[in-house]
Amino acid sequence: MQIEDLLQLRTLLIESRSDFDLSESIIAKQIQHKNISGRALESETKTNIQTINGLFDSMVDTNKKILELIDQKITLVEEQIDSIPKEEFYPEYHQLLFDDEREIIAQINSLKSIKLAKEKMSNSISEYADWTHPGLQISCYSGIPCKSILACDPLYFVDANRSQIDDIVRDYPKLFQRKVRRYAIGRKQFNLLPQQSFGLVVCWNVFNYFSLENIKTYLESVWPLLLPGGVFAFTYNNCDLLQSAKLCYEYKTMCWATERDITKIVNSIGFEVIKFEDYQMGGADANYLSWVEIRRPGTFNTIKRGAIIGELIEK
Repeated sequence: MQIEDLLQLRTLLIESRSDFDLSESIIAKQIQHKNISGRALESETKTNIQTINGLFDSMVDTNKKILELIDQKITLVEEQIDSIPKEEFYPEYHQLLFDDEREIIAQINSLKSIKLAKEKMSNSISEYADWTHPGLQISCYSGIPCKSILACDPLYFVDANRSQIDDIVRDYPKLFQRKVRRYAIGRKQFNLLPQQSFGLVVCWNVFNYFSLENIKTYLESVWPLLLPGGVFAFTYNNCDLLQSAKLCYEYKTMCWATERDITKIVNSIGFEVIKFEDYQMGGADANYLSWVEIRRPGTFNTIKRGAIIGELIEK
């Protein structure tokens, strides 16, 4: 079976499961029946009431068995999808990290971030960003950072190319520029950043183009940067969705990943999953914005009494 057929079958099964998941509704109707029969049908025999309740219980049991069969089929389909080699779907440059040769730039710049999608992600992570802790954006390919992270103080921008960062910052007010810390470093130099210092790290429209191996490398590099309780939010290309999978195996512009793949990686490192989200950017055939929010376990506190207003000046 072709991968497109498998993905469509998985989607159909999940939709069918939602249609058959009626247990709570059946139980609610059973309770409603008991309440009504107790008031309006006082002459009804106890045997009849027990018979009707037995029918409700049988409906719940049957519904659960149908759901179990659907879940088994979903698992089998996902195993077939996961067994298909994905490396052949995309060219060699997708194996690069952002501090390697930058052939990948043309691919990333050719797919501009949609404003509405960026606002959707920004609104989702806004609760994690404020002036009490530093924030970090990894890579500046996609231009303006998500607006929510701008509340962090100070704010670190990291890219292999300093000009990418300067292009973002130069149009902002001087007051904003003073709290920006610019680091032109590669992934292998993440240890140059302050360790266990960040309450929020964001990586927008980058992991979409990386192999799972490189995504894991980045997640392992971000872990020591985060405060206990710190959050890492990033986008990826969720190939459980047919439109996203086509970007990999048909158009060869993005890499293969699924929610299952990302979950295994973050769990192996020690992160806690806050949420996965897939947001369709337009009509039924439009592409998706897929992102993840994960947390380093623990809680963090701050001793800051106010926002930083100074500026670091290189000599």
